[in-house]
Amino acid sequence: MIYLGWGDGAAAEIEYSLAIAHSNTYYPTAGIDVPDGAFHFLNTIAPVLKNRIPYSGGIAVVYSVRNKDFSHEDHTFFDNYTMVCGTLIQNHIPFKIVCLEYLSKNELKNIDMVILPGLAGISDAEAKLLNTKKVVTIGNNTGTRDEHWNLRKTPIIFSRKTDPGDIAARLPFYITAPANTFIEYYTNPRKKNSMYLFAAAPGEQGHIILNAEKGSFLSVNIYARDKERSKKSGKTITIDMDSKLLVLEISGRQAMTAENSE
Repeated sequence: MIYLGWGDGAAAEIEYSLAIAHSNTYYPTAGIDVPDGAFHFLNTIAPVLKNRIPYSGGIAVVYSVRNKDFSHEDHTFFDNYTMVCGTLIQNHIPFKIVCLEYLSKNELKNIDMVILPGLAGISDAEAKLLNTKKVVTIGNNTGTRDEHWNLRKTPIIFSRKTDPGDIAARLPFYITAPANTFIEYYTNPRKKNSMYLFAAAPGEQGHIILNAEKGSFLSVNIYARDKERSKKSGKTITIDMDSKLLVLEISGRQAMTAENSE
């Protein structure tokens, strides 16, 4: 359950969208301006909420308590971390967040690429795990210290280091949307050719455009709070959107592999 305490108007609309995009429940409290049709919409999309599993697109951003604590004076790590997350969100690239200090082989399952945002302090064991994936480093101090913040004689070398320009999610379609559109991606373990998108563009109107991969086509069930469910099919699909939460159930000829719960 997510509650931010945003009381009325546009703020309440954003809070509702955030809550439903990340959880299966919505609990307004006294003084909250509940969006029209909020609970009816929850009933409408109940099957989606029940079956969705977060989808990372094969990308993980690495957060680190250690690096945040040791760089608290200049905020080197946290500034890079928020910049990376913001850039991925604005470009509608799905990702998951993993914690460096609790990194494991299982945590990196289904991950192709890890992004290290200004991670200076990395242990040898952590580096070994990270080196099993493509690595994108942000900043010039990556791996220059160990887990105790001691300087290394030579920085850690990542054998599969990749340029930031090569960051691309593993998606079975191409998507364009206004830069301020927030999109959460999910799959359905019971339907391997299905994907759910939860999208909202606070204070804006525009379009989400989905393009199928070559030799394929898409079918989309569209759930909007103030409209009846609709459906569109084709190689290119354009969907009108505004500040209200939009839920898209996308299926295609090519399989969309569901990941384990993240």
